[in-house]
Amino acid sequence: MIRLLAWRETLGHGDEPDMVEPYDCERDCMTRGAWDDARRAARACARVDLPHVPPRPTAAALYDHAAGSTYMGRPATRLPVVQLGRQFPPGAAPEPVEDGCPSSWSRSPFAFSLIGYLRARVGDGGRLARRAFDDADEHVQDAVELYEREQERCIAHVADERERRRRLKRELADAQRAANAPVARGTARARRG
Repeated sequence: MIRLLAWRETLGHGDEPDMVEPYDCERDCMTRGAWDDARRAARACARVDLPHVPPRPTAAALYDHAAGSTYMGRPATRLPVVQLGRQFPPGAAPEPVEDGCPSSWSRSPFAFSLIGYLRARVGDGGRLARRAFDDADEHVQDAVELYEREQERCIAHVADERERRRRLKRELADAQRAANAPVARGTARARRG
C-alpha cells in the first residue's frame, strides 16, 4: 500500500503520457462526473470511501490504460506472470489481480494518514526536516521511510525508462539514416605499376 502510494504520487506528476499514474480513479472510473459502477467492478475497485461493487476484473480494464503503464514497482518475480489471460515479464508484472485495483490501496485512509508526515524531497534525493516526522512514533517513521525509498525507486525507474526511450529513438534515427544514405559506387580501376 505504501509502495503504491509512493508510485502513484510520483508518477502522477509526470509529463509523458505513459509516465503518469496508470490507475487514476477519476479519469478511468467516472462518467460525466459520476462513479461508473461497471467500470469500477471491471477494475475490482476496493476503495473503502466509495460504495462497494462486486469485483469482476477484466484484463482490458486493469491493463489497457488511457495513460501509464501497469507497472507500479512490484518486486520482480523469477518467472513471467500470467493474469487474466495476459503474460507479463518478470520485471514488469502488475499487481496481483486478486488485490483489486492498485488505486484502491494507494487511496486508503492509512495511506492518506501518512501524508502529514512526509518529508519534502530535494533535487539530489535528500529530505527536508519535518517536525511531524521527527515527533512521530517509530512505526510511522518506518512507513514514511519506506515511502521515500519507493519514491526514489520510482524516480530511478522513470529516469531509466526515459533513457531507454532516448536510446531507442537514437538507434531508430541511425538505422533510418543508414537506410537512406546513398550507396557509394566505386569506379575502382586496376592500377598498373
